[in-house]
Amino acid sequence: MTQPAVPSESAIRAALLDRIESYSRHVGVAPSGFCWAVMGDSTFYGKLKKGANFTVATYQRIFDYIDRHPDALHNQHKPKAKRKRNGGG
Repeated sequence: MTQPAVPSESAIRAALLDRIESYSRHVGVAPSGFCWAVMGDSTFYGKLKKGANFTVATYQRIFDYIDRHPDALHNQHKPKAKRKRNGGG
């Protein structure tokens, strides 16, 4: 009986990076911004590119998010606009 092919660590990492980069381009946000919105960690993308480890749960969380929100980034931080004050002081 033949064993099923097991994906390599580099193939799994490449798939995750590709998915983050493709989605980020699609919705018009930097990959670090995407990671901040999904994980609360804007440094995750850079660390991932440099070889940092990640869990299966993290991998699944990113893929699930993209599948649930195919055309828009939800829950992204939008800084409040500063109000201009009228009149003198």
